[in-house]
Amino acid sequence: MSKQEEKVRFSIGDMFEQAFTNHTEEEMEQYWGAGAPGNIPSIENLPEEGPRPWMFVRVLGLSVAVFLILLYSWYKFHNTNFLPGLIFIGSAAMPISVMILFFELNARRNVSMYLTTKMLFLGGVLSLLLTMVNNIVVNLLGFNMDWMGMMSAGPVEETAKLLAVICILANRRRYPYILNGLLFGAAVGAGFGLFETAGYAMRALIKQVILICVDNGEALKAILIQSQKEAGALGLEMQLEKLFKAAAGAGDKQMMMVLGIRAILAPAGHLIWTALNAAALWRVKGGENFRIGHLFDIRFFSIFICTVCFHMAWNSDWDPELVTSYDKYIILGLLGWSLVFWMIRKGLQQVRSARETSDEQNSDMQANGEVEITHVIESQAEYVRKLLSVKLMNSETYVEVEEKRALASQLRTKVELPPDIQSNTPDSPKPNWRDYYKK
Repeated sequence: MSKQEEKVRFSIGDMFEQAFTNHTEEEMEQYWGAGAPGNIPSIENLPEEGPRPWMFVRVLGLSVAVFLILLYSWYKFHNTNFLPGLIFIGSAAMPISVMILFFELNARRNVSMYLTTKMLFLGGVLSLLLTMVNNIVVNLLGFNMDWMGMMSAGPVEETAKLLAVICILANRRRYPYILNGLLFGAAVGAGFGLFETAGYAMRALIKQVILICVDNGEALKAILIQSQKEAGALGLEMQLEKLFKAAAGAGDKQMMMVLGIRAILAPAGHLIWTALNAAALWRVKGGENFRIGHLFDIRFFSIFICTVCFHMAWNSDWDPELVTSYDKYIILGLLGWSLVFWMIRKGLQQVRSARETSDEQNSDMQANGEVEITHVIESQAEYVRKLLSVKLMNSETYVEVEEKRALASQLRTKVELPPDIQSNTPDSPKPNWRDYYKK
């Protein structure tokens, strides 16, 4: 490890150092403007100690509070209008909070929240679409991945999420840093996980509602027929809404379980896998435009293989006698975050190197500027010395001329001026000595 690498330190303690300190509302409002045009700090003004995140804790706390309010309202009133918000906030709270963490870890502070949000939603939905396309392409090419079962999601989904990042931002040369790629990948991974969790939660709810309806089919059918006879189509619609409320209220436990488990596991899954892949790609390409050759660089390819293996292991069945499912997620999460911290240190090292290079350039420019200023000052001093000597000479000459004029006036003769009076500096105009002659 080089001396420069040894200076870069970042740990879990650093990540939570300011997480629970007090911050004003004004600080929070100003925080979201970081990275926007005109609000990007110069690299020389970046803090020496690196990022100290704190906003992600506030976002998580606010999201949990909103979710609990929606949950209470749903259980209290069983109004189906609370269900979409419950599913969305439950799916988004943890992924978005961790994405904000990566936004704060971007020590260069050159990526705006607008672009991050764009990557979250556009990148998330694009990665889902590309996953479907990848599955179709794999089938058309004749690759049989059925033997892999759920593990086939590893190569398919990781490729799709990385392609989404490449399609949106790979040729933006204004974002050359590893930490930029880490943030972009985290945003796309968060969006993918958000939409996927919302889909699983809705699927779980609908399945439970259908099962309840099937189990009570005859009774429900009789109720609906009676409602239609008594109140027509409007009565049938109102009765259907009542039955759906009852079925959803009885079958929402599975939905809540999906939201809870996936929220806990979100920081160890899609989000960090895509973040690692994008960071590795940005480590290779830097400020260049994307080229296919970047994907075959060992610095990227080794990380990509690791994330694919993590994903495949995540979806695989481990021997329950050796490792429980929860132990499996903990092990994979720790491995994934160890790589994330390693990549963060690489990114901080890159930013520090850029800052030191900038400082050296500024020092050179300052040194050159001081030499030029010194030269100008010396030139001006020499000019002043010459000017003073000329004035002094002119003063002496004038006195001498006056004396000779007085003498000429007495003698009534023409005065011959000495040769030295004819001398003067090249830059000064020669005086007209005839004005001083009197017969």
